[in-house]
Amino acid sequence: MEDLIRYSKEESEFFGLKIGRAHDSNFDLEDFKDSINRNNFDVIRIRIDINNTSVISNVKALPFQVYHHGSIVKYELPVKGLTHSEYLNPEVTLRVYNGTDPENVAKIIANGSAKHPIGYWSTPGLEQPVSRENEVKYLSEYYAKLYVTHQRQLWFMEWEGVPVGFVASNFENGVMDTPLAVVLPDFRGKKLLHEIMISRNNYGIEHGLTMITNGARKENLASQHVFAKFGMRTVGEDHVYHILCKHGKEAH
Repeated sequence: MEDLIRYSKEESEFFGLKIGRAHDSNFDLEDFKDSINRNNFDVIRIRIDINNTSVISNVKALPFQVYHHGSIVKYELPVKGLTHSEYLNPEVTLRVYNGTDPENVAKIIANGSAKHPIGYWSTPGLEQPVSRENEVKYLSEYYAKLYVTHQRQLWFMEWEGVPVGFVASNFENGVMDTPLAVVLPDFRGKKLLHEIMISRNNYGIEHGLTMITNGARKENLASQHVFAKFGMRTVGEDHVYHILCKHGKEAH
């Protein structure tokens, strides 16, 4: 069961809460509850495929406060058959982040991230220990410190040499998965997400990858339009739930 509820070390240490991350694979209700109690979690963030109705029902029936925190549409794009493309804007260049200018990562996240960078802060019961501002700070430190290896890369999208967005990706077994891409608001009308898509496709071709994957919040229709335009296919949708393990249902 340890694989189902993963201790989120970085989040836990930053926010001062014991946070677990989980998914619906091999879900067993009794083992799940046992893992929560045994590990003394404060919060669990779990993603469940929308078609997995039995797990959704089981999670909602837990003796804790459970909040639905939106849905994520999952996308994938096979690299085979893709062709190299040039950027749409001659002003755009890509620079691989090497850890020397974390302030640019922080600036882009602070000014370009969505209302809910992670979403703990807007969950009832977590408003005191978590704020939107410290979610932004956490994400800035997380990506600035960890995305400096071959397996975890962050690429700045620069406009005339100035970082105005970035894409952060994980690489494993021939798959590039992008957990975060951010563009500053003033540059969203300049097709910067298109440039990010082009940069990922070109990298996949050049490095012999097999698949490119990412998610999008269901309400983010603009991004989904671009993903579809580049041939990405939807492969499912996950609901996200926050389980407050120290808050019983009677507290509502």
